[in-house]
Amino acid sequence: MSATENFNDDELVAPEWLNNDFLKKVIQNCEETGEVEVTNFKLTPGTGKGDHYGSVMFRANVDYAVQGSQKAKALIIKTAPEAEGHKMDMIKDTHFFETEIKVYTEIFPKFESILRSIGDNTNIGPKCLYYSLHPKTCIVFEDLLPLGYTVQRDRELNMEELKEVMRKLAVFHAMSFYLNLKEPNLFDDVKYGMMNDPSMSQNDFVKEGIKMFLEVLNDVPTLSKYKPYFEALQKNILEKCRQIFDEYRENPQKDGIYVLCHGDFHTKNMMFKNNPTSKKLEDILFLDFQLCYIGPIVNDLYYAYYVMCSRELRLEKFDELLYLYHCHFKTILNKIGFDGVVPKLSEIRAMFLKYKHFELFLVSSFLAMRYQALNKDMDIERSLFSRDYRKSFFMDKEFLDDLHIYLPKYLYNGYFEDLE
Repeated sequence: MSATENFNDDELVAPEWLNNDFLKKVIQNCEETGEVEVTNFKLTPGTGKGDHYGSVMFRANVDYAVQGSQKAKALIIKTAPEAEGHKMDMIKDTHFFETEIKVYTEIFPKFESILRSIGDNTNIGPKCLYYSLHPKTCIVFEDLLPLGYTVQRDRELNMEELKEVMRKLAVFHAMSFYLNLKEPNLFDDVKYGMMNDPSMSQNDFVKEGIKMFLEVLNDVPTLSKYKPYFEALQKNILEKCRQIFDEYRENPQKDGIYVLCHGDFHTKNMMFKNNPTSKKLEDILFLDFQLCYIGPIVNDLYYAYYVMCSRELRLEKFDELLYLYHCHFKTILNKIGFDGVVPKLSEIRAMFLKYKHFELFLVSSFLAMRYQALNKDMDIERSLFSRDYRKSFFMDKEFLDDLHIYLPKYLYNGYFEDLE
């Protein structure tokens, strides 16, 4: 495989506007005093092929002078696609960049201010150094790679890593739970996730999943008895999921537990830092907040269960992970002086059944991809736009083994009751 095959095609050549003048503007925004002069820079693809799809990313290594000092800075530049094609068509009417800019520039500073006031140095994501919506759409972050962070691409997460993922998710959720009650207007513009953004929810990748799932149930004799349940579910599953995503704004429930949901909570949307000597995990940072919205607390937990955890850890350790998550969630709220009612673990657990339509959507439409995501040869663009390619995932042995475990569980736990 040539070096260029390791990267997305649209990240091999940077657009002309990513030039000396642009980089000077970014660096100047980082320096408190003095005129910046960019002396040299190098642009390369920002991520590995298949790590993301909703943007185009470049890595910039910039040498510059300011007040007689020579300095260097490593940047990640996240831009909207400019080339005609599937990627531009898919995201051109979304709120991806507006949402992520809002999260980084208004919401995270509030999180950090409150956390620092209690002596907590947790960071949720990388530092945002610059952003723009006009004339070009982009967000610039510090590059985490020189700081020792890496993406985990080709193996399952271990228990130590999952504990830290759940701890940081608990902080993310607790801070948003608190602020959404204290300053709800802070989240007014953060409301479009996968199931209620029209551009996303009407994509074939979202719409066609349950149809292919039904074909699997029809073709696999040991699963065929579950087909009538999913035929009933098919009639309104997308609308039910939309209602779940819009519930906080359209029909808030008295017993609802609403937080800022990441919305695309999987392993490639985080980076891990290990001690170079001991290899001990030191930190995890979350990435890609383009699909954030205020929704039921369980929505990210579904992702944690099905996408983050291996089958073995789902079945043997998720109860422990959820308990640890809740302990951290409760501890943060207590430390920051939250004077309301802290949700109980039993109440969060009850949400798994209450919002079953989204869980069943993830299982019927997305779970087949989790095993393919560990395959370096998976073509993410082809998976989004080729039905035949996606359908091949649904006959994967690992996925079928999952179905033989989970479909009986749903039946026994009442998931198939009251399907309209």
